[in-house]
Amino acid sequence: MAPASRIAAGIRRNLAKIDVPLDRLLTPTDIVRDPRFACIGAFDQSNLSLDVTRNLVARELAALLASEEFDFTRLPLQYRLRSWGVRQVRRDSRIGRLLRRTAGFTEANFPNGPDGAIALLQQLQRWAGEMIERCLPAIDSALAETPQLSLREFSARPAIQRLLRESSRELRERYCASADDAIGRRVVLAIFLIVLADISGWAVILPLLPYYAEKWGATPRQVGALFSVYALAQIVASPLLGRLADRIGRKSVLLLSLAGSFLSFVWLGFAGSYTSILLSRALSGITAGNLPVAQASVADFTKASERTRAFGTLGVAYGLGFLLGPAISSALMRFGYFVPIMAAALVSAVSIVLTLALLPGTSPPRASEEPAVVPRATPRASDWRLPAALLGLFFVAFNLFTSGFGLFAERSYRPGGLPFGAQQLGWLYAYVGAVAIVVQATVFRHVLDRLGEAGTIAVGFAAAMLGFGALPLVSEWKGILTITTVAVFGVALLRPTLTGVLSRSVSSSQQGQALGLSQSLQGVAQLLAPMATGVLIGSGYLAGWSLAIAGCLAIGLVLNFTLEKNHA
Repeated sequence: MAPASRIAAGIRRNLAKIDVPLDRLLTPTDIVRDPRFACIGAFDQSNLSLDVTRNLVARELAALLASEEFDFTRLPLQYRLRSWGVRQVRRDSRIGRLLRRTAGFTEANFPNGPDGAIALLQQLQRWAGEMIERCLPAIDSALAETPQLSLREFSARPAIQRLLRESSRELRERYCASADDAIGRRVVLAIFLIVLADISGWAVILPLLPYYAEKWGATPRQVGALFSVYALAQIVASPLLGRLADRIGRKSVLLLSLAGSFLSFVWLGFAGSYTSILLSRALSGITAGNLPVAQASVADFTKASERTRAFGTLGVAYGLGFLLGPAISSALMRFGYFVPIMAAALVSAVSIVLTLALLPGTSPPRASEEPAVVPRATPRASDWRLPAALLGLFFVAFNLFTSGFGLFAERSYRPGGLPFGAQQLGWLYAYVGAVAIVVQATVFRHVLDRLGEAGTIAVGFAAAMLGFGALPLVSEWKGILTITTVAVFGVALLRPTLTGVLSRSVSSSQQGQALGLSQSLQGVAQLLAPMATGVLIGSGYLAGWSLAIAGCLAIGLVLNFTLEKNHA
């Protein structure tokens, strides 16, 4: 056999050659870090996620160890088992666990289960053979210099590294996209259902909270304090949860956050004083990191070019939750406050079950796995401040609305001569959710494709500014619904677009922190906006409250021209 052919055959068997003793049963991470597995290391730079790569390699290793054809005597001495025979290795329980764990992962993440993973492995093996054939001239050239060239030294040669990079691009195009797309769609669907359940529970509470607090003697300023204490706790906790999610994985932190929401709803339902309500809202704020962690999970499994659209899909879940939650609240209000609050706790429990059942465990991506993506249509990776400022202005305006509209409507509107209370507010919020669903499911993508991100943001700020600014000009249902539709149209365009722009301005390893920043911005808005609401409405400046919302949106519209200039 020619020297080049012998080395080529050796490379094909390189999964049997490892840098740690086999009696330690190396982990898949040990394999992908071995310098001689350069072709496997190339997978890490592809769109094939690191978890998929590791588990595919682990499955191949386990199959190799269990194979009758595997011959330990062909390994160098330092890799042989010290006292085991082949049969003992096959009986080792750790190998069985490795096989079961890998099989479980492939069943969960490949449409055709293990067969789909095996088919992908076979494709990768064919690709490896093609890559080796490309390397043969370089192998012969290297052997001409020294017959003793090790595989480690061979893999480190610039010419070989260049071939590996080129082959990695082919791998992405030919074999990896379909697997990643399938996993990404599954994660987006799981997060969609989780966000739907979570937002529904939150939206059950939203229309009744001001009136529930007033039942226990709260003033407008104390009602505003309920929103502010939630926000203050959120500001402190959200960045910590974001960093924790980057370190230990999204699923664990998401479960922690959802459990906190569940307990806070139960506490709220059994509250017997304003102080108890205040403390329950503080607990809810401490664990209110579920939405940015869910968004970070989507960011982990979607391409940067598709991320804004994926967040738009989550926007549909947000709108649907905003539809179902207030509708549930209004329908159950005839039984008093306790029943709808317990319904919110039940919905929160459902979101925990959905997370456990549907969301795959996600490991945080390595810092080197994907650099910051800087498409031409977004700001530079280092320039995250402008989208953060726009998102902050949006959150201030939106939270001025949500924290004050119930009190504003109670004092300003008497549609048909009837008072405007918690039940009417719940049905109006349900209508808001319905409009948001229609916009994000049918209009959002067309506007984004036609106008781009900067244009979509401009339209969103303008529509929301006009709608919220006109709130004092109407009093009957027809006018209320008309201006609300205009305002919600703008909100439905702004939230996913601004979140997508912020996400794409940082690297994949910083998604949790970036979306934690998003949640902190919302927390600051939820802290300041209710305080301003309490002062304005408590002092009787109802039109001033509406103009404050419109003013924040007008500033955002002006700043957006800077974003549009960066796009040019």
